[in-house]
Amino acid sequence: MMIRIIPRLLILLSFVFAFSCKNNQEIQQAVMDFSEENPIKSSTCPKNYLLINNLDDEVNESFCVAKYEMKNDSSTGLPISVKDGKPWVNISFNEAVDKCRELGTGYELINNDQWQVIARLIADIDENWMTGKAYTNEGTIFNKNFVFINSGNNKIYGEGKLLAAGADISPCFGYVRAFCSSQGSSNFYQKRTHTLPAGNIIWDFSGNASEWVAAGNDEMITGDNEIVSKMIYELDSNDILTAFYGNDEICIRPNIRNHYCGFGKFFLENELSTMSGGLRGGSFAEDAGIFSGSVHSSSLLSNATAWRGFRCVFTN
Repeated sequence: MMIRIIPRLLILLSFVFAFSCKNNQEIQQAVMDFSEENPIKSSTCPKNYLLINNLDDEVNESFCVAKYEMKNDSSTGLPISVKDGKPWVNISFNEAVDKCRELGTGYELINNDQWQVIARLIADIDENWMTGKAYTNEGTIFNKNFVFINSGNNKIYGEGKLLAAGADISPCFGYVRAFCSSQGSSNFYQKRTHTLPAGNIIWDFSGNASEWVAAGNDEMITGDNEIVSKMIYELDSNDILTAFYGNDEICIRPNIRNHYCGFGKFFLENELSTMSGGLRGGSFAEDAGIFSGSVHSSSLLSNATAWRGFRCVFTN
């Protein structure tokens, strides 16, 4: 009996081996096809950087963004993307630009166009909304009055100080009230992480430290001759500021409990001009939101404060 089984087993194994070889060839070809269409694969992003390849008209090249706000590596004096330690603050715009470039070829300070791509991706994902449904309360099992994206460690609901990051399974890390991770939770607005496509997690894209951004393809607009601040949810498709700072979708019930959909508020000059950079995301000391920001003063870029940090990106 054993003599008959062994030849059959060998035949079966030969079929399995041949099939796996064929599959391996297909997988290798798929990887080659992917790499031809997308210049950066996830495996080529630096450690603790996340691949962004869902692009738009302003950003047509894949890039890797730091998972965390940059920290100061005391052994090298270089910025590093790690969860431990508080963000590197008290740094000016030009210093942040220089520090990212000191990491080597391909590293830059995140620019405003790249920030917009990430913010709009976050806004389109159901997991980032209190209701469990992007932009709306329709079909949700959660509180229908609270339609917003979590805004993290901010002036209204945060801890009033900078926080280190934690493990991805602990998005409320650093809070006295440590239960904010569940959609429908009354403390969901404090959650410090957001979900990106493919389930990747980015920390403190809203709140904690406000982050310097460089201008993208166009200089950053400082105002529209009428306002000195504006809620992002108020921007419509005809507003000159929408392409620079707003979202491409609206949400319902934006004013409930001052959440403003979680989009945030933008601080501007009362006259139209341009700048080479600005701040995004808000901080523990300010209003916060994934679209929040400031380009309100020409002297802004030289100011280094205890709540202004930065985030680097990498491209091949």
